[in-house]
Amino acid sequence: MSIKPVSIRSKFLLGVISLLSLLGVIFIVLIQTTVHDRLVKELQLRGVSIARHFAEVATNPFLTESTILVEMLAEDYLASENDLTYIFAVNQKNEVVAQTFGKTFPTDLLTVNRISADKPYSIVPLNTEKGLVYDIAVPVMKGELGIVHCGMSADSIKKSIDNITGWTTRIIVGAIILVSLIAVFFARALTRSLQALAVGAETVGRGNLSHRIHINERDEVGQLAEAFNLMAENLQRTTVSKEYMDRLLNTMHDALVVLSPDHTIQTVNRAFCELLGYSDSELIGKPAEVFLFRNQEFLNREQATMLAQDGFIEGIEQAYCRKDGREIPVLASLAKMLDETGTLQGIICAAQDISSLKQTERELQLKSEELEELNQSLEETVQLRTRQLARSNEGLKKEIVERKRAEQELLHAKDLAEVANRAKSNFLANMSHEIRTPLNAVIGMADMLRESDMTPEQQEYLGILHRSGLTLLELIRDLLDLTKIEAGRMELETIPFDLEEVIDRTNEMLAVRAHEKGLELICRIDPDTPLLLQGDPNRLRQVLTNLIGNAIKFTASGEIRLEVKTSAVEQGHAEILFAVSDTGIGIPPDKIDTIFDKFSQADSSITRQYGGSGLGLAISKLLLEQMGGKIWVESQVGRGSTFFGSVRLEVQPAALPDSEFSTSHLAGIKALIVDDNASARAVTRELLACWGAEADTAADSDGALAALHTAREAGEPYRLLLMDSRLAASDGIKVMEQLLLQDPTLLTRTIMMLSADHPSSDIRRLYELGITAHLLKPLKRRELRQTIAKILHLPQAGHRPAMRKETHATPTPSQDMVRILLAEDAEDNRQIFRLFLKSTRFELDEAENGAVAVEKFKTGSYAMVLMDMQMPIMDGLSATKAIRQLEKERDLTPTPIIALTAFTSTEDIQNCLAAGCDLHISKPVRKDKLIETIVNTAGGTI
Repeated sequence: MSIKPVSIRSKFLLGVISLLSLLGVIFIVLIQTTVHDRLVKELQLRGVSIARHFAEVATNPFLTESTILVEMLAEDYLASENDLTYIFAVNQKNEVVAQTFGKTFPTDLLTVNRISADKPYSIVPLNTEKGLVYDIAVPVMKGELGIVHCGMSADSIKKSIDNITGWTTRIIVGAIILVSLIAVFFARALTRSLQALAVGAETVGRGNLSHRIHINERDEVGQLAEAFNLMAENLQRTTVSKEYMDRLLNTMHDALVVLSPDHTIQTVNRAFCELLGYSDSELIGKPAEVFLFRNQEFLNREQATMLAQDGFIEGIEQAYCRKDGREIPVLASLAKMLDETGTLQGIICAAQDISSLKQTERELQLKSEELEELNQSLEETVQLRTRQLARSNEGLKKEIVERKRAEQELLHAKDLAEVANRAKSNFLANMSHEIRTPLNAVIGMADMLRESDMTPEQQEYLGILHRSGLTLLELIRDLLDLTKIEAGRMELETIPFDLEEVIDRTNEMLAVRAHEKGLELICRIDPDTPLLLQGDPNRLRQVLTNLIGNAIKFTASGEIRLEVKTSAVEQGHAEILFAVSDTGIGIPPDKIDTIFDKFSQADSSITRQYGGSGLGLAISKLLLEQMGGKIWVESQVGRGSTFFGSVRLEVQPAALPDSEFSTSHLAGIKALIVDDNASARAVTRELLACWGAEADTAADSDGALAALHTAREAGEPYRLLLMDSRLAASDGIKVMEQLLLQDPTLLTRTIMMLSADHPSSDIRRLYELGITAHLLKPLKRRELRQTIAKILHLPQAGHRPAMRKETHATPTPSQDMVRILLAEDAEDNRQIFRLFLKSTRFELDEAENGAVAVEKFKTGSYAMVLMDMQMPIMDGLSATKAIRQLEKERDLTPTPIIALTAFTSTEDIQNCLAAGCDLHISKPVRKDKLIETIVNTAGGTI
C-alpha cells in the first residue's frame, strides 16, 4: 500500500506546533524545578523556625521535667501548622520526653536523624506511608537538655507545583492554538500558488498541452508559472498529442506492440489486447516474455542479428500465449525506432493471428496422410492376402509339428523344474541339518557353561556366544521359511489351540530380553476376544515373536505393548486383530513401504547398529496373508511404531467350558495395584474390574503405603494387594519389609509381580517374608486367576484341557536309574547330552548310528530312545521303523521314541510321527526342554 505524501502546508504546521510544544515543555520543566527548589527551601526554613521556637519555649519544662507542658505545647503546634506532621523531644539519653504520635511511637525515628552539639540544626528527608517528610532536628541548650524533632510534609509543595503547572499548561496550549491559526493562514497563502503550479504540471505531464496555469502573484512562483505556460505552448506547437496517436494505433486491425530496447512493453493497441485477452494496464511495463508461449526469448540470436543489421524483419512465425494459457500462432514483422543520433529507442512489432491458416494446413496434412496410409494399407493388404493364400497349406503342416514339439518341450521343462525343486528342497534340508548340528553343540555348551562359576567377563563373553548362536538359528529358520513360501510348499496346520496360551508362551519367551533392556512388556487381551480357535498356532506364535522381538530390538527405553481383540465373528470365523506398539526409534515415512520387502530394513545403518537380516517382517507378511489376514504399520520418527496385524481363524465349534471368573466372582473385593508403569496398571485394573473387583492403583511406594493405611483406618481394608517388585523410586520387596514391620497382616494376601530376569535370591526373600504368591510379568490371566482364587479361597473351575496330547507317560520308580538310548552320529552332540544329564538319575547308552542303536535295543532295556534323524549307515527313520517292527515281533510294550531333528517343517515332523516316533525335539536342543521332555515321557523325577 502506497503512503500519501505530506504537503508543504502540513509540514509547516507540524513544524510550528512541534517547536511551540517543545518550548512549552522546557518552560514547564524550568518552572517546576525553580519553584520546587524554592518551596522546599521555604518549607525547611519554616520547620527549623518551628523547631527552634519549640526548643526555646520547652527549655523550662525540660529543666523542671514537666513533660505535660511540653506535650501540650507540641499539640498546639501540630494543630496550628498544616504542614507539620509530628513533633517529639528526646533527652540526653535519647529517651522520648514528649511526642504527638499517640500510644504507638515509631522508635526507628530515634536513629534516623542524629545531630552533633556543634550544629544548629539537621534536616533528613524520609519516605513514609504519608509521602515525603523532612525530619528537622534542633538541639535544646546545645544538646545539654535534649533534641527537638519535627516532621514537615512535602504534600503542600506537590499541590503548589501541580497548580502552577496546570495554569502554565493552559497558557501554553492557548498560545499553540493561536499561533497554529496564524500559521494556517500564512501557509495557505504560501502554498496556494505552489499547489496550482503542481496541478498544472501534472496535467501537462498527462499529455494535455493546452492547459495553462493562472497565478496573479508577481513573486518567484508567478514567474515560474509564466515560464511553464510558455513551455507548454511551444510543446503544443511542435508535438503530436498522445490522444491522437492512441486513436491512430487503435484503428489498426493488426496487433501492434512497442517495446523498449530491453524488450519491455511501452505501448499496445486495442487489437493486441483483444488478441491476448489482457488489458493495456496489465501489459505496459512488463517484459515481452509475458505474452510469449513458455516464456521463450522474444528474438533468437539469428533474428536479433538480422534486426540489428537491416533495421527490420518481415514474416517471422512466433507463438504468443493468451491470458487463459491458450497458444496463438502469429506472423510478426519488426522494425527499429532510432532517434536523431541513431540510438535505438525501441522496437515496433506488428503481428497477425494465423490460427485459422495453421488449422487449414493441419487439416490438409491430415487428409494427405490419411490418403497415403489408405493407399499403402490397400497395397499391403493385397500382398499379405496373396502370401497367406500361397502358404496356407504349408503353414498348417508346420503348425501341427510345432505344437507337438512345444508340448514335448513343456513336459521336459516341467520334469526338470520338479527335479530342480526337489534338489533345492533336499539341499536346504541337508544344509539346515548340517548347520543346526554344530549349533546344537555351540548353544548346548554355552548353556552348560552358564551354570558354572565364571568371572563376570567370562559370563559376558558367554552371553555373546549364546546370543550369536540363537541369532544364527533364527536366520536359518527365516531363510527356510522364506524358501518354502516362495516355492508354494508352506503348509499351515488347522488344529485346535488356545489363543491365550499362544500369547502367554510368546511373552514368556521374550520377557527376559525385554527386562534385560529395562523395558516393560505389557499384554492386553480384549475380554470379548474368543480364545478357543482352530488354525496354526506355531505360525501365529512366529509372527508375534517377530513383531515383539523387533520392538524390543529397536527400543532403548519405555515399553512394549501387545493388544489383541476381535473385529467380528461371522459364520464360525473370527478376525483376530493384534497391535504391537513400542516407544523406539520409529520409521521414516519414505521407508514404511519397503520394510516388508525381503532383506530390507528402514535404513542400511539400522542393520549395522541393531543387526538383523530383514526377513522377519517379510515372512510375517507372507504368513498372515496365507492365513487370510494382512499387516501394516503406523510410525513417527523418534516416538515409536505400532505394527498392526489381522488373521482370520475358525472358532472351535464346541468350545470347552472356560474356567475364567465371571463378572461376579470378585464382587465386593477391594484390590490395590502398585506399579510404576501407567499402561501396566491400566491393564491389570481392567482385568480385575472384568471379574467384579473394585481396584485402586498407586504409582510408587509412598502412594501404596498411604492407600493401605487409609483403607485400614476407614474400616475397609484391601483384600488383595498386587505389588510390582521393581518400582522406579524404590524396591517393592523393601516396601513389603516395611509393611511387615508396621503391620504383618497387610501382607497376608499379597501377589508379587516379578520381572522375568528376577534373581532367585529375591524369590527366597519373598518366602522369608511369608509371601508365597508371585507371578512373572507380563501377567498371564490364567495364572493370575488361579493365584487370586487360591489366596482368597475362592472355588476354581477345572483347568482347560490341553488341545493336543504330546507326551506319553511311562511311570518309573523315582529311586532307580533310568536308562535312555541315545542315537547320535556327532560326538560333540553326544557329549552335550552327557553334560545335560550329568548329576541326574538318567543314564545314557550311546549309539553312533541307527544300525548300532537297533542292535543295542535288541539286547538292552530302555525307558526311552532319543533318535537323531540324519545319521550314516542307517538314518533315524529307518532305525525307528526297525525298532517298532522288533517290538511287534516280540510283543513288547512300545518304548517312547523322541525324534531329534533339524528339520522343522510340518512335512518332516509328520514323517517322524509316521515312522513311529512319539515326539520330536528340534535342534539345537535346549537343556531345560530336553529334561522336561524326558521327565514327562520317561516318568519320575530328575
